[in-house]
Amino acid sequence: MADSIREQIMAALKTRMQTITTGNGYETNIGSNVFEWRTTDFQVSELPAMDIRDTGEEVEVRGGNHIYTLTVEIEAKVSGATSGADMRDIMADIIKAIGTDTGFSNLVQDTKPVQNESFGFGQNDKKIASILMTFEMRYLTKAFAPFNLA
Repeated sequence: MADSIREQIMAALKTRMQTITTGNGYETNIGSNVFEWRTTDFQVSELPAMDIRDTGEEVEVRGGNHIYTLTVEIEAKVSGATSGADMRDIMADIIKAIGTDTGFSNLVQDTKPVQNESFGFGQNDKKIASILMTFEMRYLTKAFAPFNLA
């Protein structure tokens, strides 16, 4: 059975995030551990890592099409030994990766960054820093046909 366009977008995003390695010309290796909708705490040995989530979607009806604005959060986590410069490199790498093809092979009409946040917190007596980046991805399907691009 075919995947919905939303599922295809999330799969393409995860694959793209997995390319973020120094071997591919990025500053960090955050792409070595990419998860989708992670429900358990990260272990320090897994860091750096990121979790991607499709958290919401607005729909507009125009003619025989549905225009979706998908909100995606990318949360990157690093161990406490990481500096602020390292965290900024991770944010830059994520933006660079998305910018390599903002249309995700024509699945998406437009991708734009919306918000970036950084914060640190303790997890099991370990200092874990986190970056939360929010993007909006706009795509079109035929009305009531989530498997067919418009």
